[in-house]
Amino acid sequence: MLFNIFPVALAALLLAASARAAWEDTGAPRRPAPAPVRQPAPADIPPAPRPRRAPPAAARGTPVAPAASYGAVPPDLYSPFLDPQVEPRRWFSILYATAAAVEGSPDDLPVVEVAGRFNLAQWRNVLSGDLDIDLRLRSIIFANDANYPVMPTGLIELPLEAEWTWRFLNGFSWQMGMRPGVYADVEALGDGFGIPFKGALYVAVTPEFSFMVGAEVRPGWNLVAMPLVGIAWEPADFFRLILAAPQSTALIQVGPVGLFGTLAWRNTTFGMSGEDGDPDQLTLEDLQLGGGLSIAFTDSFRLTAEGGLLVNRTLLAEDDSSDDELDLDDAPYFRLTLGGSF
Repeated sequence: MLFNIFPVALAALLLAASARAAWEDTGAPRRPAPAPVRQPAPADIPPAPRPRRAPPAAARGTPVAPAASYGAVPPDLYSPFLDPQVEPRRWFSILYATAAAVEGSPDDLPVVEVAGRFNLAQWRNVLSGDLDIDLRLRSIIFANDANYPVMPTGLIELPLEAEWTWRFLNGFSWQMGMRPGVYADVEALGDGFGIPFKGALYVAVTPEFSFMVGAEVRPGWNLVAMPLVGIAWEPADFFRLILAAPQSTALIQVGPVGLFGTLAWRNTTFGMSGEDGDPDQLTLEDLQLGGGLSIAFTDSFRLTAEGGLLVNRTLLAEDDSSDDELDLDDAPYFRLTLGGSF
């Protein structure tokens, strides 16, 4: 019997030895892990744009001055005609022309001219334009009558000048002006009121080159229309050349010192009394060829000395019945001008 039990016990022992205990780590999880979730590949994100470098100052160009300096619309191109300060806002000058022979007279005739400008107002943004108003003076004094019966003692030109300028972004500018005032014999001021007026188109092709086309109309004068035509060239800050009618100039500026030359066509008709043998009007015409030196001592004071020659000089007396022309010889002249804020 013992031998019958032994095989059974041995089989049970082997079965127990081959079975794994519940606490034994078999290396396998009790529950299967969830299947991994496949994530999509990240999209390519473009890199942040790099900041662009500003162009150098030379490439950006010269900034335009504030609109208040020019009117409601600032110009995009510098104009050699309109932008330079060609004369002080206030100035006074005296000119002396030496005695010159007069046709048909044994007496020579010296002449003195007194002239000036007084700026009354400079208004900006007036109906999109710039308005300047000046009081101007030119007085011509004859030292004697040169045995010419109708020779006046003196002539006066005293107009109130107004110029209205519009500047545009395409290099074009338009200027209108008028200078009503007295143009008369000093002994017959009531007989010489005139209203010359003008219009001119300025085109700045480049900041260095510009041209002008226009005319001044002078009702009742001997020369009814004075042409305003010409070109201006300013290749550098120190040099400017204007070839125009009625006045051409060349300027070399070195610091406060300026050397200049000028050629001006002057033609003005003055009213006369028309009584006691006087004509109804007298027209003076000449060409002024000269040059000189201008020194700006301060921002508010400038001294100019000029010398030259007056050529093609004529006096034309006109009335209803006849015209009488008197020729004067060429004469050297000297002029001194004081300009500034006085």
